[in-house]
Amino acid sequence: MQSSQSSAGPRILRCPHCGAPLDAAPHALMARCAYCGHNVRLGEAGAPPAPARKRPATGASSRLPLLIIGVFMALVGSVTALGSYMSGLVTPPPAARPATHADAPVPGAAANAPAPAPAPVPPAAGKPAVVGYPMRSLLGVSVAVDIDGSRAHMGGLFPGISTGQLAGELRYSVPLSHRWFSVAELSWKNEKAGKLDSVAFRPPLGDDKFKNQKEIADCLSKGLGSPKVRELDHLAGELSYFWGPHFPTAWADLYASYLWLSFDDPKGVPPVTLAQVVRSLDGCAP
Repeated sequence: MQSSQSSAGPRILRCPHCGAPLDAAPHALMARCAYCGHNVRLGEAGAPPAPARKRPATGASSRLPLLIIGVFMALVGSVTALGSYMSGLVTPPPAARPATHADAPVPGAAANAPAPAPAPVPPAAGKPAVVGYPMRSLLGVSVAVDIDGSRAHMGGLFPGISTGQLAGELRYSVPLSHRWFSVAELSWKNEKAGKLDSVAFRPPLGDDKFKNQKEIADCLSKGLGSPKVRELDHLAGELSYFWGPHFPTAWADLYASYLWLSFDDPKGVPPVTLAQVVRSLDGCAP
């Protein structure tokens, strides 16, 4: 090592271990670093000291730099943690959503437009992914609407439902959110001024027959009165429950695979009316 002053005065060298200034008296063979405590061999006076073999520092003074570094890192960590905690306490308000064209009112919208049906109900867990309407939404169907006005009427109540022409009828299929039925099929007679003349309720999706025909019959009996029980297939044990005191003007028949309502006059004859059947079914199994 080279001194920074003349050989007549004290030599100021650099510690080979930590790089700190190393004070050594003239002609000294050994010097001790005041920062890391490392002992440095200087060799002969006036000559560069022999390179010192690095070894782990010992003693309290050798641990001082590490202690200072540890305290500094702990302090930095505490300040960082405090900043995170305070930022969690004060949450900035969400930015306002910019207005879009969808937020603007639709020009020319009819003030007396019919109220839409209740929102469809998502399927229960484990059931097929089909969105259905509540049974009570069928109470919005007007039996006074003829076939020419049926598309606008049914489309307004049940947006997106399927429509099809079958034989002499125009049929609308309304998916239901009901544990006994999957769909209601409402049919208008295909003729001038044709009216609603039949409604069918189908079993749950995946079933071709009702698994609780007697329970459904008991429910309907609360609103329609006692049915006439008819045997359709003795060996299979297949029955039907028939409400027809005003047949053929209005009647209801519960078969093993569907519930059928038929009307000569769409208003029906109380208690066999579309509204009474819907209220009875909705009251037993919402």
